[in-house]
Amino acid sequence: MSNKLKQQAKFVSNDVGFTGTRGRWSSAVTDILELLTNLKYHTFLANQEVVNRYYRSVLGPLWMTIGTLTFVIGYATLAGFLFKLSIAEVIGYIATGAVFWTFISSALTEAAFLYPSSASEATSDRTNFLALSYKVLMRNLIAFLHAIPIILLVVGYFQGLTWWALLAIPGTILATLILLPLSLIISILAARFRDIGQLTITVTQFMFYMTPILWKPETLGNGMGQYIVIFNPFYYLIALVRDPLMGNKPDFMIWAVSAGIATFGFLIATLLYTRFRTRIIFWI
Repeated sequence: MSNKLKQQAKFVSNDVGFTGTRGRWSSAVTDILELLTNLKYHTFLANQEVVNRYYRSVLGPLWMTIGTLTFVIGYATLAGFLFKLSIAEVIGYIATGAVFWTFISSALTEAAFLYPSSASEATSDRTNFLALSYKVLMRNLIAFLHAIPIILLVVGYFQGLTWWALLAIPGTILATLILLPLSLIISILAARFRDIGQLTITVTQFMFYMTPILWKPETLGNGMGQYIVIFNPFYYLIALVRDPLMGNKPDFMIWAVSAGIATFGFLIATLLYTRFRTRIIFWI
């Protein structure tokens, strides 16, 4: 028997997941408690991965932000000429949306290839797959947080900041809570169906243009076009962070829908993880 098969057999024999529904739930709860108990440790590991990725780099994760802001400045300048808008009017709006979208798309794309790319770690004894998903999300969140000072400078210089900007903090937390179960769902499905990885890349590229990042929702008018925004979950994630930074008062509907998405996401992710946790080891 190969070493990989021996590791898988040991993993299954030590896992209570095959003892029935009660055992699967017990195993999932154990993973959740382990993650919460060692949250600081897993966050530290995520930060170390960011440090190692940009080892000996002067700007580190800021390079991703610089690349995004270069695109934003170029597009804002072009939009100013095409649509007769001033750069000051659109650059803060576009910069905030584009940088936060980078966080969203990177987290989801990396989640789609997480388990296959972490096969050596995943096949170790009693692997906590929740912790793997958490580390990927935190790694991208840390990279996004490095961009916050630049966003604040851009928005503050061109538009000015208000006290409403403080709501971007709970907005970021809620958006992260939405991405956590979504990332886990994608990771599980992508481990079973490898085409999910490429599909995730395609969908995120498509949704970049369908989400109000380079354009504003009001430009769609009151016709059928407004449903592009209403039924777009990514719009609510972007709005949670961008609206406060733009000085807009909190919209109850955005926060309520976002809370609903988070609740539904955790429900689906919990059911999937509980049902298929013991099978992931064989899929990768």
